[in-house]
Amino acid sequence: MPRRKKDRGRPLKQRYPPRTDTTADELVEAFFRAGPGTAVDESREYNCTACGRGVYYPEVLYRDGRCGQCRN
Repeated sequence: MPRRKKDRGRPLKQRYPPRTDTTADELVEAFFRAGPGTAVDESREYNCTACGRGVYYPEVLYRDGRCGQCRN
């Protein structure tokens, strides 16, 4: 029986925020609107507004607040 290969790369130690469907211009506007010295809330949870499930990277949380499963 052949041995199974290890997964490549480092395992994730933390959950990352989900991807968004925003444009580059919207991201730049939000960045400059925040201003210098704005604290980042790393404990924020990202939940779908339709089903309430937690959404994390590599999934997408759309601008209307729904996950990919609820949007389709």
